[in-house]
Amino acid sequence: MTSVASGESLLDGLAALSVRLVTGVPCSYFVAPLRLLQAGATDLRYVAAVNEGSALAVAAGASLGGDRTAVMVQNSGFGNLINPLTSLVLPYRIPVLVLMGSHRRPARRAGARSGAGPDLGHDAGPDKAAGPADQK
Repeated sequence: MTSVASGESLLDGLAALSVRLVTGVPCSYFVAPLRLLQAGATDLRYVAAVNEGSALAVAAGASLGGDRTAVMVQNSGFGNLINPLTSLVLPYRIPVLVLMGSHRRPARRAGARSGAGPDLGHDAGPDKAAGPADQK
């Protein structure tokens, strides 16, 4: 059976982006890359997290320490991302790549969203963050 996310190609892409640390929660969408990370089959460091918010906080801390980071999470745990996203990552503009898997099947027609989660690129991008200078 072929995984939805090809493990080696995804990890190669993260390495090409100079990502050094990956954290996240177990997710069937990312089973192949997570197995490779857990087996130590790559130079990327992996930190397993108990929930999506913890994963994002670990990634933010590593990013503040100078590492490029990525987080692999389930869309069903999006709510767990809200607090660290809105109180830490966005206000302080901490760069973290978030990869969100879907528990639903992808939409069958080309270009359609599955509706499985929010459009993070539109709804919560850094251009949407309101910092102290923006609040008047």
